[in-house]
Amino acid sequence: MRVMRCLQQVVTVLLEENNSKTKLTSRAMYASPEALKTVLDMGVEDGTKETWDRLEDYLNTIK
Repeated sequence: MRVMRCLQQVVTVLLEENNSKTKLTSRAMYASPEALKTVLDMGVEDGTKETWDRLEDYLNTIK
């Protein structure tokens, strides 16, 4: 059985109005460089990009 240990992270999302548009800033901080490397090795960058792309697609349908 494979057991994953808990990776401590803090994620903040900031939404700011900017010239009648909304700017979204997302930041993730990890407990250690090793924790960050583990997450990156799991493919979080691609998964996060796909999530933001899906959000953009959805928002374009409700304009």
